[in-house]
Amino acid sequence: YDVAEAYIETVVPVFDGFEFNGAVRYTDYSTSGNVTTWKAGFVYAPIEDATFRVTRSRDIRAANMGELYDAGTARTNAVNIQGQSLAFVQNLQGNPSVAPEEADTLGVGVVLRPRFAPGLTMSADYYEIDLQGIIGFLGAQTVANYCYEENVQRYCNDIHFVDGVLSTIDLRYENLDRQIIKGIDYEIGYGHALGRGQASYRALITNNR
Repeated sequence: YDVAEAYIETVVPVFDGFEFNGAVRYTDYSTSGNVTTWKAGFVYAPIEDATFRVTRSRDIRAANMGELYDAGTARTNAVNIQGQSLAFVQNLQGNPSVAPEEADTLGVGVVLRPRFAPGLTMSADYYEIDLQGIIGFLGAQTVANYCYEENVQRYCNDIHFVDGVLSTIDLRYENLDRQIIKGIDYEIGYGHALGRGQASYRALITNNR
């Protein structure tokens, strides 16, 4: 299996204290095809004490070898079908048709380095990630519900009976729905001389939903 990549990245000063940064990357996976990702943003420092930053990007995650080609991981389980609890063997398999996940990310932040407190740094960054085509698999009960309650044939094809008795339910990796994640990262750090060395302290807090 092969992966080939080519990328370009640049930082362009626009005017004093303001710079644009951008990047484009092309990736060709022998397993998942080709994708293009990118990033664009700016950093603005109007005064020495404060820096503002904004970034917009398109990111991806290609499926790993297990998600693509796993021959099957089996274990016993039980599922409710039409009011009956039935034992069966659950078989989780890879799926070669799984496409890469895609995420559109927005980041907006500020960094403060007050001159009246040398060594002190504080930052806050808001992020919003719109993740589409999440790579995962549906549980056995969900597969059964889609088949018997929603009449989705492709999930019925994964439910196997032997002599009228439930035998196996195949679970497969696939590109599922989307998820939007929002939050704020906070960081505070302080550094100072200590004897012949340097001491530094950091605290990190994340608030997301």
